[in-house]
Amino acid sequence: MKNHLNRSLLFLLLGSQLWCGEATVMAKSAQSGKEVSLPDKEPDFFPGCAAGKTQLQSRTTCSSGSSGKGLAGQIASRISQEEHDYARNNLAAEKSSAESEKVAAQELNVRGGLSRFFEKARSGEKLTVAYFGGSITAAPGWRPMSFEGLRNMFPGSELTMVNASIGGTGSIVGVFRADQDLLPCNPDLVFIEFAVNDSRDAAKRSKDVLRALEGIILKVRQQNPETDICLVYTVQAQHEQTIRERWAHQTTALHEQVAAHYNLPSINVGPAVVQAIDAGDAVFTGKVADTATGRDAEGRLVITKDKTHPVMPTGYAFYADVVMRSLEKLADLPLEPQADLPLPMFGKSWVQATTITVEGNAAFSAGWNKLTAADGPSCWRFGKKIYNQFPYLYRTDEAGASVMVRFRGSVVGVKGFNGPDSGIVNVKVDDRIPVEQNYFTVYNKKDFYAGDVLPELEDGEHTVTWTLSGKLTDKQKILASYYKPDNDRDFRENPEKYEAVRFSVAQIQLIGEIR
Repeated sequence: MKNHLNRSLLFLLLGSQLWCGEATVMAKSAQSGKEVSLPDKEPDFFPGCAAGKTQLQSRTTCSSGSSGKGLAGQIASRISQEEHDYARNNLAAEKSSAESEKVAAQELNVRGGLSRFFEKARSGEKLTVAYFGGSITAAPGWRPMSFEGLRNMFPGSELTMVNASIGGTGSIVGVFRADQDLLPCNPDLVFIEFAVNDSRDAAKRSKDVLRALEGIILKVRQQNPETDICLVYTVQAQHEQTIRERWAHQTTALHEQVAAHYNLPSINVGPAVVQAIDAGDAVFTGKVADTATGRDAEGRLVITKDKTHPVMPTGYAFYADVVMRSLEKLADLPLEPQADLPLPMFGKSWVQATTITVEGNAAFSAGWNKLTAADGPSCWRFGKKIYNQFPYLYRTDEAGASVMVRFRGSVVGVKGFNGPDSGIVNVKVDDRIPVEQNYFTVYNKKDFYAGDVLPELEDGEHTVTWTLSGKLTDKQKILASYYKPDNDRDFRENPEKYEAVRFSVAQIQLIGEIR
């Protein structure tokens, strides 16, 4: 195994080039500064584990390759058998979503490994590595650092990296965008990182999180049964004590159930973070005193800048080092025979999740405007203009204006842009009492790409209507409630941005068919 300190220095060099182009300064600082004492093996107070040319792409653009048929056929067959096993699978689903079920926190769970990918890489094949996650993966941090580590491990193989990550999204959004953002490049290896962004949904709709994550995995394997998949778990400050007590936090525990069911390896950065903190070498969140080394006034590495996102590049280098030492262990394992695909965990998996246009599939009341690229807002999170996300956008500022979707199925949602002008929308399902949904959040200082998927319904005929409410919301209060100081400054300085109340939609997220 490579020396982890040398590898950390490599990541610091790479991170500085990705972030600010100050590689020389970073190299000197890293060499002279205090190094974090990362163990060459995972922390022993946690349960142990079993013994080319880079293309940086913000969205997938290449065409699909051919996929295998054997296991894909098994998937289709298994899905067709779901109804016969509904009772058994439904009981399993209820058991899996129980909050009382605990899973041990460990850095690496080998399970079925990644032997197919590593065997191809050793043979010098051209391979594609895709990263599918939220903002922690979308950022130029552990993702390109770990990819560079893979390139160094296999210099004879031409590797291509696909960044299919979008900040602020989790598994529930991910399963609906996988067809557009992940699958077209037919990846040979997929890293899935949604443990942090799934936290909110895991607390309220854990079964939907499980089904969504399972759906992503089945989509990948249905397209190409030879694709290897690895789950990566990042952490937030509130997870620290749970991990210290040797347990995975709730969302990771849910993901581990899916990983275990499909025999997928998983890498958890949490145990190493907690060990470094307990050794006095790091602090999870703090004030960086030395920007070159990412350390506070007491010489401790500051892992995150905001209790969630690692400090760039030093905090990300810590994460990348944990990921790489796990990948090196996985690379040493022999080629595993392909196991039969297990039955889906649930009565109906979310592998059928898809995204379609609202044009011709939804009914709009009066009061809507159809916007094109010339009218569209910039998407601040991803540096994209509206035409890169949608060919058009429907928007209204009239209270009472509505959009209706009739479908047969179990899951539906809408996707559009949220921003300073977002407000309250009433959502009515069939003949139920409408429920208020406030589309204005602490993040709405600028426009961003957003999707809202309703909790799963009973499979059948449904009519769902979204209506812009005339009820006002205290936008400044919402912004000020964020843990970041002065989050409402933009409201105070530019109140006119927040005066309008609008609602926009462009796509429908669906499991079922439009009626």
